[in-house]
Amino acid sequence: ARQRLGDAVTTRHDTKAASMSSLVREADVTSPKPRVGLVSLLRKPTDQITRLTQNVARSAMQASTLDGGSTINSLRREAIGEIIGTFTFLTLGFGVICTASVGGVPIGLGTIAVVWGVGVALGIGISSALSESHLNPAVTLSMVLYRKFELKRAAVYWASQVLGSTLAALLLGIMYLPQVNASVSCELDDLHNPLPFQIGWPGLPNNQRHSAGGIVFFEALAASILVALVFRLDPGNGKPQHLGAAVASLILVFAPLSGAGFNPARDLGPRFASGLLSLQAAPCLAGFGGSDWWPYTLGPMLGAIVGGGIHEIGSKFEKQQVKLNKAKGGEDGYDEFNGGEASATV
Repeated sequence: ARQRLGDAVTTRHDTKAASMSSLVREADVTSPKPRVGLVSLLRKPTDQITRLTQNVARSAMQASTLDGGSTINSLRREAIGEIIGTFTFLTLGFGVICTASVGGVPIGLGTIAVVWGVGVALGIGISSALSESHLNPAVTLSMVLYRKFELKRAAVYWASQVLGSTLAALLLGIMYLPQVNASVSCELDDLHNPLPFQIGWPGLPNNQRHSAGGIVFFEALAASILVALVFRLDPGNGKPQHLGAAVASLILVFAPLSGAGFNPARDLGPRFASGLLSLQAAPCLAGFGGSDWWPYTLGPMLGAIVGGGIHEIGSKFEKQQVKLNKAKGGEDGYDEFNGGEASATV
């Protein structure tokens, strides 16, 4: 009986082993070869490593020229921004002067100043996404001196600002060309300016015009105020509107004294436009604006140096006062003059 029981158990094990062998053979037939599966598994990470290596090499090659390419693209973008911004605000400013002088519309100095102020605000707003919205060579000079603005960038800004001004002057000159040809006299002592919006010497009789030195002084004074405000105003708190209001106010004050330029590009652009228009469209403009340009360039540039310097000096005193207030008020920096925490807006 014991032997028969052992034979039964052996038979049962043999049956199970045969069944397992059958299952293994079926799996070998229906499933991929283990060797092929291993190669497939290894090929994927190998391909990924190859692609990764190629990407790294490509990135390294691009990195060698990234700085130069990005700088060129940045300068191109900023140049476009300065051209668009300067063109925008000067088109509105030149346009309202044409409306008042040769358009036959009775517009006073107050209205002209307001339109100029709105133009400045719009020009700053429309160009702020592309450039730093200087729109004035004097402002750019002050940034070079007091804000470590690169000279290479400054040269691009200056050229773009003058180009935007020239384009605006050409547009308005062509639009009002019949009126210009009918009203402009070829006598340099005539009351008319070469173009309605060209400053030249202010449109006053000779006995009421200031000397070149007086023009430089008034232009420098106005530009110094403007540049100090550019530095002082908070860029995130309605700065375009505030600067537009400042320009409008300065025009009301300085227009009877110097013509209210305080922007070399605003003066140089119409002079270039007069020269271009005199070649064919308006020959009578030839000879205007060639000798009296320098007070309207020198004055604002000097004013930018003075205005920026005054702001820097004031900022240093302000920082010192803040430190003193913090020392007196404790660690919380309480400012007893302002009734709150001391802060320096530079």
